[in-house]
Amino acid sequence: MDWDNALLQEPPSLPMMSLLYGDAKVGKTELAATWPKPIIMAFENPGPTISGRKDLKITPLIYSFDDAIGFLTFLYKTPNHGFETLIIETITKMNKMFETEIITTDPKKSNNMGEAWGGYGKAYGILAEMHGRILKACEALRRDRGMNIVFVGHVDISKFSPPDGEGYNIYKLDMHTDSEKHYVNNSDVIGFISQKTMTRKGEDKKTIVASTDQRILTCKSSAAHVSGNRYGIVDDIVLEKGVNPLLKYLNVNRKGA
Repeated sequence: MDWDNALLQEPPSLPMMSLLYGDAKVGKTELAATWPKPIIMAFENPGPTISGRKDLKITPLIYSFDDAIGFLTFLYKTPNHGFETLIIETITKMNKMFETEIITTDPKKSNNMGEAWGGYGKAYGILAEMHGRILKACEALRRDRGMNIVFVGHVDISKFSPPDGEGYNIYKLDMHTDSEKHYVNNSDVIGFISQKTMTRKGEDKKTIVASTDQRILTCKSSAAHVSGNRYGIVDDIVLEKGVNPLLKYLNVNRKGA
């Protein structure tokens, strides 16, 4: 490439790419569906919280990597489709589907990811490449078609071992670390959704934990879970039914955030 000043440009102002994850039935899909003019790329049934929505469309359940790439290609090649947001429901279910494909197509017919395709982590490398292609297609939809991207995922508890301290448990996406990085490293918002709890002392002086109906969205960095954002959000957000608390950030110029 011959470099000159004509190739240089200001940082682009792009639609939001976000990751929402948490425990089952905590309101992930319900929140994702508050993004404008959404289409759901479905790898699992999103449940009744969005039933009856006339402004939302959903694909038939997707069962293969080729069909996943095919749908993303369809969106890219159909710029007048009318959708402003792509929701992938869920990337963790999609991940399980990819793992099944990798194992079943292994020439030696291995039974697990550790042994598939010769072992030594090769299958996890293939898995990460598949997620990388999904991410690349989503980036193209965001950059060239102006679509917001919302990744929805389930949570897992993993051991985190920092090099300068003792290890501890942390909430993360339920997928291999190399695949998880595609979504964590490239999302403008990583939101962890949890159910607010309250504690009190019982008569026997033991701590009693009780859940409330209140859902909390955490977008700031935390030692307890993978989360963060590029918009300067520092406070936990109490979720309200049908309200998108991130709406005001969707059109923010990220170079000034």
